[in-house]
Amino acid sequence: MFEVNYSISDTYRQQDVDYKSADDMSLRYSLFLGSLLLRTDDSKIDLDWEWIPLLDFASCFLSIYVNLLGKTDYRQQFEFTESDGTLLIDRKGEKVKISTSFSNEEINISLDEFWQGLNRFYLDLLASVKEDYPGIEQNSNFIRYRKAIGNVSA
Repeated sequence: MFEVNYSISDTYRQQDVDYKSADDMSLRYSLFLGSLLLRTDDSKIDLDWEWIPLLDFASCFLSIYVNLLGKTDYRQQFEFTESDGTLLIDRKGEKVKISTSFSNEEINISLDEFWQGLNRFYLDLLASVKEDYPGIEQNSNFIRYRKAIGNVSA
């Protein structure tokens, strides 16, 4: 089973933000920063950095999944904005390997496990943001992110 666990950092939480009218750049890159742990029963990739833009990460990983569909031999790279660290996502047949440029850690899962873990993470993150940030559920950009997951199927 593949899981993407996250925590939103209080260190970078901005006060006095009108979440209802926040623009897409703010939502995606500066308002929901935190840490991630990608894991299976056998392996993990720990990204305990507190500054990862979580909504951007979720959106990019959703796009990566869509790009993997229909291709049996494919590689995509995810670059972290604030560092030179990257994640490499390789699909070979029905298997997906996630590795990093900054460690020897890697995760090997099926394409279906990748989708299931990504789907849970994306929906959990959006639900958490909606619950903890007043007015966000009325933000048109946030509504678009909620709809994006519904446009993707396994």
